[in-house]
Amino acid sequence: QNIDQIIIKSKVLLISCGKKSVKASIYLKKKFKDLVFNIHIQDPKSNYKFFDLIISPEHDQLKKPNNISTLLALHNINFESNKKKTDAINFIIGGSNKYFKFNEDTQNEILNDLNFLSKISLVNVIPSRRTPPLFIEKLASIKNQNLKLFTDLFDPIAYGNLLSEAKMQIVTWDSISMISEAISSETGTFLYKFEEKSCPKRYQLFHQMVKQKGFLK
Repeated sequence: QNIDQIIIKSKVLLISCGKKSVKASIYLKKKFKDLVFNIHIQDPKSNYKFFDLIISPEHDQLKKPNNISTLLALHNINFESNKKKTDAINFIIGGSNKYFKFNEDTQNEILNDLNFLSKISLVNVIPSRRTPPLFIEKLASIKNQNLKLFTDLFDPIAYGNLLSEAKMQIVTWDSISMISEAISSETGTFLYKFEEKSCPKRYQLFHQMVKQKGFLK
């Protein structure tokens, strides 16, 4: 449906997330005024006054009267604290973004470390949507009984179960969302660093804040 065709006749709660939805939320707020209570998740970067409420991460250090901050990123993953633990380690892998190249050297380092970990434990290898497809293919081709590749990338229930069952999470440091999910599982979470010179200050601040709380090792 075209946004111009939306008709609002009674009060609604409008929740938007990410930069692509900012303009749409502001448009509907201006058009329908008090009928819309709009909440934006993450820093909209501009036009702050057109949101009734902003929920942003603490490391963004957004100082606005209509803002509340959270230490961890919001997510939709459910965990089962009473789920029986296995002896497995989860290795959660991100990928390239505007800060990290996730180059061949990085990929080879991960492969070497996975091989080392597999000698002492069962390892669930969990790629993400940003993990290069060719690297996932390489992971899938490894013949190692102690390395299991998780392929249900779009199944939050299976992902939540896997995080609930593991004895340890190792997560690459390029994704605040993945780190937040791992920490929320209440299983020991360890940060995996790579391309350290590329890590932006806001990421470094987040890593520092969760480490100070004892959530990350």
